[in-house]
Amino acid sequence: MSTMKASKTRVLVADDERVALEMTSTLLAEIAHVDTAETSAKALRLMNQHTYDLFLTDLHIQMAGDGLLLGGAMRALQPQCRIVLITGFPDFDKALLAIQRSFDHTILKPVDGKELQALARESGAGAPPPQQALGKATIWDVIAQQQSAILGLWLAMVESDPILGPRHNTPEERMDHMIGLVNSLAIRDERAANEIANAEQHGRTRREQKYRPHWVSLEVSYLRRAVFRTVLRNLLELDLSRFPHDMFEFNLRLDSDLLQSLEAFGLMQDR
Repeated sequence: MSTMKASKTRVLVADDERVALEMTSTLLAEIAHVDTAETSAKALRLMNQHTYDLFLTDLHIQMAGDGLLLGGAMRALQPQCRIVLITGFPDFDKALLAIQRSFDHTILKPVDGKELQALARESGAGAPPPQQALGKATIWDVIAQQQSAILGLWLAMVESDPILGPRHNTPEERMDHMIGLVNSLAIRDERAANEIANAEQHGRTRREQKYRPHWVSLEVSYLRRAVFRTVLRNLLELDLSRFPHDMFEFNLRLDSDLLQSLEAFGLMQDR
């Protein structure tokens, strides 16, 4: 008995509709052990507690599109798990293609019971690892490929700012070391020495130019916005399963760069 139970496919289903959860559990009861989650928080908790062969998630659970985030979380936590999006909206065009890059399969509502059972059987123990057709780009790729666009957008924001804009800095004086900082941010690995050096140079240069500390923070905030806007413009090219993790990592790195700039500016030592 215990051997049979252990060999059963383990499935996690995330959906805010109780009827849908009950129907899925009933369809798969004989061939799989099914856990259900009506909230994103419960789904994440179960992902951390158990190992799954198959994850079925609705596109919208508590918030619009949070099924995408759950898919990305499962991909990061359990890369061997087959991830399936269930949605009632077939007319996504390019958006649907981007979503499918983050999922191994897409099922349209109303769900076909036989198709669901076949997926569960294929996802059991001993099944070959899923063959994902993930998106081509990461946010690091976008930053690397769109550096000129990011810097141009950043410069436009800075020069239209009511505080920074009126200062008599030429575009070259504003952008000199920022080019190196954006270039180093495009490197996917952890912060390299040249990224730290460029962040420090930002602080030293702005002190020489008689900036105030909060102006340095303001410039970095504009860089964050410029990168984020550029990434959103290229969203359909991204591997969405990596997007939440990479954006979190990017923000951590930029926060560290800001602290490095402020230390070089002299603010941190003066506290």
